Amino acid sequence: MSANPGYHNRQALISSKIRSLFLALTNKPLEYNQIAPKIEYWIKYVLCERFTTIDELVEAVSHIAWNNDGSYANIGRFLKEFHDAPHRSEHARSFVAQLCLHVLQWFAIASLEDLWNRTNWGDSLVSIHGGESFIHAASSVGHLIEWGLLKIVRANAIYQLFIAAGNTLLQGLLEAEDVRVCFGMLDAQALTKKISGFDAAKLKELREIHAAWMQRKQEEEQGNVRDIEGLQAEGRDAVATEVETPIAFVSQYLPAAMIDGNVEIVCGDTVFRVHSTIVSFSSPNLRDILSQPALLRAQAPEGPPRITIPDSPEDFGILLKMIYTPGFPARHEVPEFTVFASLLRMTTKYGFFDVRDQLIKDLKSAYPTKWEDYRTAKVLGEDVFGSPKPHPNAVLNLFEVQNIRFAIPFAAYCASIGGFLALISDKPGTVLPRHTLATTIHGMHVLQSVASHVARVAAYEGKLWVCPNDACALNAGISPIEKKLEAMGKIYEAMVGQRKGGVLSTPSLEHLFCPKCTIDFGVAYAGSGSVLWEKLPSVFTVSHSWDGL
Repeated sequence: MSANPGYHNRQALISSKIRSLFLALTNKPLEYNQIAPKIEYWIKYVLCERFTTIDELVEAVSHIAWNNDGSYANIGRFLKEFHDAPHRSEHARSFVAQLCLHVLQWFAIASLEDLWNRTNWGDSLVSIHGGESFIHAASSVGHLIEWGLLKIVRANAIYQLFIAAGNTLLQGLLEAEDVRVCFGMLDAQALTKKISGFDAAKLKELREIHAAWMQRKQEEEQGNVRDIEGLQAEGRDAVATEVETPIAFVSQYLPAAMIDGNVEIVCGDTVFRVHSTIVSFSSPNLRDILSQPALLRAQAPEGPPRITIPDSPEDFGILLKMIYTPGFPARHEVPEFTVFASLLRMTTKYGFFDVRDQLIKDLKSAYPTKWEDYRTAKVLGEDVFGSPKPHPNAVLNLFEVQNIRFAIPFAAYCASIGGFLALISDKPGTVLPRHTLATTIHGMHVLQSVASHVARVAAYEGKLWVCPNDACALNAGISPIEKKLEAMGKIYEAMVGQRKGGVLSTPSLEHLFCPKCTIDFGVAYAGSGSVLWEKLPSVFTVSHSWDGL
């Protein structure tokens, strides 16, 4: 059969037909009932008639898991019904099992750090099957789980996912309960014996990594703060903190009794003694907390009334510094990141909208929304917060939570520059939520794919090969052809390689080009950069355009 000159064309046509039928499945029952029998017929035809192998069919059909068309729920439903039909042959059931395993393996590969450092994007199977549709793949895998299809290959698939993607899938892409079930299945001796090349030491390492990450995450969520009753139960008192009040700020019209602090505010294990009149005067929200009825109901353990609020000591201390200290925070000057984050959270919560608006306004030059502003900015991204420089994930998390929408695309871009290992950081404050992680990965891949295309055009289409300088890689007279190909390869590698500033920054090619061509190339690349810039809001799924923000 393979000797037939039309065989391979026919194989591609039928594979395409099966894929199209899968993607034609919708949530409408009538259409599902009409299309499902056709899919079944063609799968049985190519398998039972030995038209193609199971591996070839899986490779051709697996594209459905990375496409944003069709219905993943109905694809899962069909595969489940097809596999469980009592008359189904083992040959056909094997197709479903291998397809599920194939999708999981590519999902794991699309999570790997080295994917983002490759230079052959256009030829990479991952580019076709995985990276650029990472979010769709997650949805596809979710529906395979929902229909119980992964039970068919579950132990082996889970093991391969853990080994391939390791920390990545453990930290954020699987829910905690999913991870618990996965470890339980892998621990079961009857299942692990079925896994080829099972490495118990590797599984132990993954368990320890995950346990440590979960502990850090729990400590972060709790803020390492225990309530005041717990401290008292241990026989320890909260730490009393006197807030020093600048005399110049105390109005001469305030009663003298209010100058020395007349109420205590408890934040975690810290007590702040403050002046109710000064603090209430600054914010209606604080005025409600420190109202006379509230003070009358408050406990007064051997001293002034004491009111407990849920803010962290660090956040509330920064708020009090702002209330008591004239000129803080300084206008047109972005504070150190931890201070900035505290101010942003507290001014939002307690209604200091003038201060909040000024903080956001001071950010705009470092998180531009126009290509021209990006090109002329002196400071960009997290560098605006000075030293210590924050992790870009922490900045992105803050902007997401505080809904600073205009800054999210560039903040996500900055987070993507560090690569996948930086994105899956498990340090306190840097763990990205699942959705943010997935969308940032997706955007990172799209931008790098476009940049790779630009590099291919510049290096291989020959439009730049006109320089008369013998020392320039763009010299039109380079010979023989091997030398010319070597020069083109160096240009391409320099353009797609890792560089400070990511794909938006002009690559450094001084070592390849003469001074004139270096300048000319920088101008040409700037045009490509503006195209990438316009894609930022959409590739990071914040908005269709900058105007939409």
